[in-house]
Amino acid sequence: MLRALILSAIAMVAITFTAAADPLLGDDVVVCRERQPNAQAQQDACERVIADGKAGPKDLAVAYAVRGNTFKGKRVHDKAIEAYNKAIELDPDNPGFINERGWIYEITGKDDLALADFNLALQKRPNAPVLYNNRGLIYLRKAPCKARSTISTRRSG
Repeated sequence: MLRALILSAIAMVAITFTAAADPLLGDDVVVCRERQPNAQAQQDACERVIADGKAGPKDLAVAYAVRGNTFKGKRVHDKAIEAYNKAIELDPDNPGFINERGWIYEITGKDDLALADFNLALQKRPNAPVLYNNRGLIYLRKAPCKARSTISTRRSG
């Protein structure tokens, strides 16, 4: 009995050290998908998921979206759009990725593309207030006088 207990303990220790020494793709997927206190750890995990290419399409889409967020933060807008395009290609029903690409278009002054993305995202999730807000910002910028008169009419009526 003692011998079995000792062998079990040795086996558990060996498994623990093996798992700790060699992270699996699944570990990177988890780190990539979840917000991390250390953004660099998330970015690195997502880059490994992309490089490996074996994750499912939704996991790869998240990895590309994180890459897009990284480029957006560095103001490398063309690379951010490329990353979001890939994320949308892999998970076309995720309005968050479409919204993020729309933000990049908005930042770079491509209002028509931004508006198209916000409208597409609203088709996929019509109850998301942030999407209406983003679309409204484009409308305000495109026709500030008309938008302001509409807002003031609604407030007074």
